[in-house]
Amino acid sequence: MAEQTVAEILRKQFPAEMVGKLPRVTCPKCSDPKKHGQCDEHQKRKCQVCGAYVSERHIHIDYVGHADVTARLLEADAAWNWEPAASDERGLPVFDTDDRGNPVGLWIRLTVGGVTRMGYGSVPSNQPDAVKVLIGDALRNAAMRFGVALDLWAKGDRADPTAENATASGGQAARNGRQQASGKGHATAGRTEHPAQPAAPSRDEVDEDAQPFADEVSQCTVLAALEDVNRRAREAHKTSALIRNPATGGTGGLGQYIAWKRRQLEDVDNALKALTDAAMAAGVTADIEAHVVTLTGVSIEAATAQQLRDAAAAISKAAVPA
Repeated sequence: MAEQTVAEILRKQFPAEMVGKLPRVTCPKCSDPKKHGQCDEHQKRKCQVCGAYVSERHIHIDYVGHADVTARLLEADAAWNWEPAASDERGLPVFDTDDRGNPVGLWIRLTVGGVTRMGYGSVPSNQPDAVKVLIGDALRNAAMRFGVALDLWAKGDRADPTAENATASGGQAARNGRQQASGKGHATAGRTEHPAQPAAPSRDEVDEDAQPFADEVSQCTVLAALEDVNRRAREAHKTSALIRNPATGGTGGLGQYIAWKRRQLEDVDNALKALTDAAMAAGVTADIEAHVVTLTGVSIEAATAQQLRDAAAAISKAAVPA
């Protein structure tokens, strides 16, 4: 079976056992924190579907939780990372706040497979553990931009595109017969209404002077060549510039793309060493290249790290006496 691309891994549908039900209040009055999750027209009661104690005026949105989204990101790119769009003097994330200073929003940049995209997390003013929940919600929102659980977001949009909103009084989200507090289960599902959401932080257009460095990086097959590009990009003060990923067309920082490429080349180097060690141990020293081509269908130079590891494992297995 052909190795899946990063995009294909991210877009895979989640199995039914990972999908839960999240209540979304659709009555604006019930959503008002001053009403404590209940207006004069609707009762607040335990829902038999999601198990939440919530206004009877609500819908259910399919969602995937934080842990499963994180696992999907790791499956696609073990070196994925995120950073806040803005940091204070201590290097900590800068949050959007309400009129009482409570954190209610966070912009982040999520990088997966060398591509960076924005995401926004939001919570109500009275959200417990707001900082923790905001980070998780921002990650899920940004991951959706890469296609993670996109079918569930789209389904949520279609369920109620005008009245959907998340509230701390939304009760609990149920999954597999268990319940999760709505704060910790704030999940990848549908569209989130962002309280007092600001415009996205402005970012410069793609730096056409930095783009040639990115194009060179994409062609690097050895670390020495990559480090030469990195050195020249630093000297030109372009490592923080915005570039297009030559492979995907996505945009991100040149420095981030170089770091991602470095990890990929280091992974290939480690896999090649494992292959060489396996070949030496098995006494296959005449033509390792031929073994790789036979086992993977590609040359050593064209093989991915995973294909090299698979070839090493096959050589080791063949060397074990029956």
